[in-house]
Amino acid sequence: MKLSIALKSKIINIRFVRYCTFSLLLIICTLLLACANKPLVAKTGVKIDTLYLCMNFDEQTEASEKLLYLDAVKDFIDQYNDKQKKLRLAACIKKQQQSLIVTVNKTRWIEPKKQVFYVLISTVGIAYPLTGGSFGFAWLAMNGSNLQLAYSPDLAETNKPVYRYFSSWPYFNRMEALQGKHMEKFQEFMFETLENIEKDLTLASN
Repeated sequence: MKLSIALKSKIINIRFVRYCTFSLLLIICTLLLACANKPLVAKTGVKIDTLYLCMNFDEQTEASEKLLYLDAVKDFIDQYNDKQKKLRLAACIKKQQQSLIVTVNKTRWIEPKKQVFYVLISTVGIAYPLTGGSFGFAWLAMNGSNLQLAYSPDLAETNKPVYRYFSSWPYFNRMEALQGKHMEKFQEFMFETLENIEKDLTLASN
């Protein structure tokens, strides 16, 4: 039996809407990735021997969480300088000059109770196909932090900050242990960031 013109038109419209929706999502994802990977750019001619590392926090960040980051940064600075890099790091001074400003906007913790929830949901999702279901899934959320990075105005080519995200595996750890692992990931992230900054400042000074 042939489809009516109205039904054919409806099917075409549905497909068109799906295509437009997919295309829009693809464009949004591409733009977000571009923003996430945008590098810091220093002014041409900038020459510094010491870069000061400044930590800022979102207003909702708790005092205990601030201490975690501040302790991790202090340890990171010591480790970085021990490697005898061309660029030396120091803790931030009152005047934010010759500085990298790191702002912690939001950190999501998967606490032990949440860990149990996500593991149970994922276990059910993985086991479902074995009972005759047509699909399976796993839903394991990660600890994650949203950061904002910027040079101080005397170093910056532009005042616009760049945004970064890093995550860590939280499962089967107590809260203290998972926070420690997340700070280790933060330090790894900072080492990678400083490698790129060294290259940027080298190019800017030439």
